[in-house]
Amino acid sequence: MFRRLLLQMLFVQLSAVSVHSACSFPGYTTFSRKWETLISQERHTVGAYWTFNQTTVEFLSLTRPQTSDVYDCIRELSNNFLVQLNPKYTETDQSPNDQGNGNGQLMTHRCVKLFRYSDNVLQVKLSPLSVLGPMEQICHESQTPWESYILVWPKITDYEACPIVGGFQFSITDPQKNQLCANLYLPPVLESRCIEEEGLNIEFRNFNCRGNLGMQLNQELRCLGSWTEGNFTFSVTTSTDQMWPRLWLFRFPVDMQQGEFNVEILSEIKVVTTEKIDPSVEHHTMHLSKKIYTSTCEDEAVTCVSCNNSNILGFCQRTCDVCHTNQMGSFPNSTVGNWIQFSIDGVKNVTVSTSSMEIGDTNFSCIGLEIKRWYKTKDRKVAVLFFANGCRPRYLCVDFVQRSTSVQQYRLSQYVLWPQQPSMDADDVCDEDLFAETKSKPSKNTPGIHKYKTVVTANETKQKVPCGLTEGYLQLNAHFPDKRSCKLFVNSCKNDSQTSFDLVLSDDCDKSILTENKQECIATFVDDTNGDQVVITQDSNTSIAYCWVLHKEEWEPRPRYFLTYAADCNSDAAKYILYRNYTGYISYFDIVAGPDLLGTYSCSHDIVSLLRKPDNVTVQSISMADITTPHFNLDAPVFTTNNPDAAGSNIKTPVHTSNCGSKSQRILINLFIMATVYFIVI
Repeated sequence: MFRRLLLQMLFVQLSAVSVHSACSFPGYTTFSRKWETLISQERHTVGAYWTFNQTTVEFLSLTRPQTSDVYDCIRELSNNFLVQLNPKYTETDQSPNDQGNGNGQLMTHRCVKLFRYSDNVLQVKLSPLSVLGPMEQICHESQTPWESYILVWPKITDYEACPIVGGFQFSITDPQKNQLCANLYLPPVLESRCIEEEGLNIEFRNFNCRGNLGMQLNQELRCLGSWTEGNFTFSVTTSTDQMWPRLWLFRFPVDMQQGEFNVEILSEIKVVTTEKIDPSVEHHTMHLSKKIYTSTCEDEAVTCVSCNNSNILGFCQRTCDVCHTNQMGSFPNSTVGNWIQFSIDGVKNVTVSTSSMEIGDTNFSCIGLEIKRWYKTKDRKVAVLFFANGCRPRYLCVDFVQRSTSVQQYRLSQYVLWPQQPSMDADDVCDEDLFAETKSKPSKNTPGIHKYKTVVTANETKQKVPCGLTEGYLQLNAHFPDKRSCKLFVNSCKNDSQTSFDLVLSDDCDKSILTENKQECIATFVDDTNGDQVVITQDSNTSIAYCWVLHKEEWEPRPRYFLTYAADCNSDAAKYILYRNYTGYISYFDIVAGPDLLGTYSCSHDIVSLLRKPDNVTVQSISMADITTPHFNLDAPVFTTNNPDAAGSNIKTPVHTSNCGSKSQRILINLFIMATVYFIVI
């Protein structure tokens, strides 16, 4: 009896070793507390939840009656995981004892294959239940039937790029083969990724055209995750409703370069790789074709037989001879030239000619619509953007501000979609409201895309301007996006013209981020929105342009400096860095007051000694982000103040507590002890 008890205890300990130390699911599986699956009716129905922990996974079916299966992870190999049904937490119609293979062996093991398509979309494939055997055999594709689940977490922080690009006219066929959208005056339009801030947008233009898709007349969609399986590319899309986003699955052909093709829209998130989809599956077929617009003087309507109706003039501009001016406009002479845009995203060439502007690969033309009503916006210019991929033309407004002979800023308004009514003028396109941020794209914790961007002339010779710094050494504490920090000085000594400065860095400053190269000031100005002082500099060695912003919050005793690439600083940058976890900056600096004029150290001061660390002392800088965001090292000892001599101080004595590694060690020790006792008893 005693020996049997010992054997049972040994079995329990061995099981614990296999579960706790041999296998764990990837961290991305715990991104969501509950992954939704078996989604139908545009997410009005969710059939089940998947919940991953480090070593277990639960499948909770929401069908009646509800059932729950919990699996323990036993072994992992690449993205394959051997799991065992845990009868303690499983609520199935059959007990594990009933799930046998007819030979008295329990079928409690299966293989889990994980496929990650984005932070918000996973695919899980499950092998059938089987007896314990070699993992390679259980996970082999010959094991059938495999169950497939698409897991979605719709509450997103960012969107993925949709796999389809361009503009298309379309018609729709429902599962019963009924032709929808036929013989419409205006053809329905699907456009995707025409410009950066747009996702996938559908204009049905007729309520009957939507069928039973449950979409709005003008439906904005964003893609959560895409993948290719078989001959198709699948994409889970969501509405932009933040309260209860709805979901559809799009099935595209792998080859979308041809002019015409079909796209399937499924109201349930279910992968169908067969050419024909069963009518029982909620789906509609879109028949897409492409039309290219090379001018704004075009007819979008299918037929234009009468010009007496003012509501149709905008769609029959060529037939009715009511086109907006095709005369070319001109950009201000001071803006014409070759410019360079330095940003955290890379370097772009910006070329402005008299009649056009090119930013990277995007080119748009200035048209002859003049501002009439607002004096303050009289220098803004209207431009039009054409596409070769079927997207309809877009109007936009370009606003320039000259900051020096070597530096200018520009900003682009939101786009106004063609066609527009003939009464549209430049004041409509250049309205200040159109420079506000769009709400259809979720925040990526980045300052607005319609803010001013700073560009510097591509000419090698640039005019220098006074930096506005007090002569001397200004001490700063630098804080970086990765939470590191260091000390440095701004050196504005030995510069009679005061048009440059350099940095003196401590040894713990990362010189791949900050440089001691001379910074030449090429523009200084005050931000018109918030009064921040801005200095644009160029590195004398690398020619990279930077932006230094002096910003002060009302309740703080002294201002801070913020350092970004030149194109990344705007009126919102400082607040995004401080309060919105924006990481698209180089560093920000706390000013440390010195003893001399305006808080500096005199040029005769030995600042090197101030940067040198005392011998045998380790200094660690801690930013506010370190305090509010703790980092846990499970392998390190936990410190507690249990030393009475340390009361009121930061001195703490270490106390080792158990962690995951020590738990496995304790289990092995218990195994050894019980095995020893077992053999002694024998």
